[in-house]
Amino acid sequence: MTESDDKKKVVSWEEVRVDVGTRSKKETEKKGVRVLDAMVMKKDISYLSPDIICSRGIDNRMGCTVLIDALTKLKDRKLPIRIAFVWSVQEETGLTARR
Repeated sequence: MTESDDKKKVVSWEEVRVDVGTRSKKETEKKGVRVLDAMVMKKDISYLSPDIICSRGIDNRMGCTVLIDALTKLKDRKLPIRIAFVWSVQEETGLTARR
């Protein structure tokens, strides 16, 4: 499938799933969320529960944080191998990874 074919694909509402940070239908309904409710993701951090956050680009930001933390822990160590850390992905433009 080409990128242009993928953009033409229409997803029906029955196929759409939104993770609102709950673990059951009852818990979801307690938050006031019902099937077919309109949803808009805020650009800032939303606390879905005490241990679950939601934010635009959080997956990318956390990936960078993990790599930086690993680099910090390894920077003064002499390793018998060469390690390369790479920040390079274009998932929003068709899941194209650059190598």
